[in-house]
Amino acid sequence: MKKIFGIPVTLLVLGLLVLGTATAVLVKYYSNTVTHTVDVSSPLEMTGDTALSISIFGGENIYYEITTKNLANLSLESYPITQVTGPAVWDGTEITEVWLEDPNGLWNVTSMVYIIKDDLSLIPFSNAGILNTTTLKLYFDNTATGTLHPYDRPIGFDEWNYITITTNSAIMPGEYIINSCQLFDPSGTCV
Repeated sequence: MKKIFGIPVTLLVLGLLVLGTATAVLVKYYSNTVTHTVDVSSPLEMTGDTALSISIFGGENIYYEITTKNLANLSLESYPITQVTGPAVWDGTEITEVWLEDPNGLWNVTSMVYIIKDDLSLIPFSNAGILNTTTLKLYFDNTATGTLHPYDRPIGFDEWNYITITTNSAIMPGEYIINSCQLFDPSGTCV
């Protein structure tokens, strides 16, 4: 068998073939690679009192303001959620009134506040009875039908809301944490 540099010709040709193929693959891979870095942000921006940890006396009001803006160049649908965590299980008597003010006016919306259950069905907060949880996901149904539906957030949407919650004077003492968010999936939570 013929040898070049002490290596059999067949083995040398095979080695060069493997080396050439590997080099061609690497050159093709490295010369045709384009990398893009994309920074993705939430298309809905919420500002104002989106997370509250407050101290009040039973019977007093809780006030907060929220502004929601659609920053995307497309219309969106979202579910406005208020998540409330309290020191004890809820029985539906903790809140006596809820008022909503927006650019269109001021309304008593107590009868339109619902609890989103795990199966995504709604029950009116005022008729909830004793619930086996310390955290509630509250939803304001502007149709007053008890139906979970997304709200339209068209391009350029920019709306503020003032919310006033009147607590029952017999509300359980302790810390209450209120988080407000816009969810694209109502099974999610406010963080």
